[in-house]
Amino acid sequence: MDLSTYELTAINFAKESSNKIHSDEVARSHGFKGALVPGIAVYAYMTRPVVEHLGTDWLERGTITAKFIRPIYEGASVRVCVRRSGSKTNEYEIEILDIGGALCAVGWAGFGAVGAEAPRACDYPHRFLPAPEERMAPRVANLLPGTLLGALEFHPEADDHESKVHDHYLDNLAVYRDPEAVCHPAYFLSQANQILMRNVNLGPWIHTQSRVQNFSLHKTHGKLNIRGSVARSYKKRGHELVDLDLAIFDSQDRGIATVKHSAIIRLKSPELS
Repeated sequence: MDLSTYELTAINFAKESSNKIHSDEVARSHGFKGALVPGIAVYAYMTRPVVEHLGTDWLERGTITAKFIRPIYEGASVRVCVRRSGSKTNEYEIEILDIGGALCAVGWAGFGAVGAEAPRACDYPHRFLPAPEERMAPRVANLLPGTLLGALEFHPEADDHESKVHDHYLDNLAVYRDPEAVCHPAYFLSQANQILMRNVNLGPWIHTQSRVQNFSLHKTHGKLNIRGSVARSYKKRGHELVDLDLAIFDSQDRGIATVKHSAIIRLKSPELS
């Protein structure tokens, strides 16, 4: 039985992105009906009911896994359903379905293992970002396991965090507003996309899955950075994919979150689709 359900109209806030999978023309050339709504938006839709039920405790020490199964298009009506996972009161299953009832995304949220340790800076060495023209080509052969990524610094308050929460993530929860606002989980996860794009010279690509473990409640003021390496790269059904092992740190190198981030970095040729 669903614990809560809410409906919304999905928006494609990435129409002007360098990732042209969010444009109608390129997406259709790869066999889709039109431009894809970003995975970050879908992830945001999934986190809202979790935060409603588990509050800031989850933002501080919760975990979530999100898998994107079927594309969602601009203007689509979607339904977000949340239910308890078995008899465990603080673990939830999340589903996003389209208007026809097709499953578009699934997730699992709750709290991490007792005693789980925050990421250590020494396990995520710092490397400077490459110049745009020196980014790696999006091929499995270039992104071998252990490949270190250039670290990306970001500043939520300076990056217009509040308007992103309202306009991109369609989230009006009070915890993300006002002077003591905390960072939205989708904004954090968007930095995993950014570090990939700043290290790899991507064409059209697709975010497929993420697992996030929070270790600290962070307000929107103050600089942060995300860094990490390639955990795995492989080919599947003609596509080339990568799994990243990432962590977010504050300016004092305190661990804020870990992110296991997966993406199709090179889509198979449209001629082969």
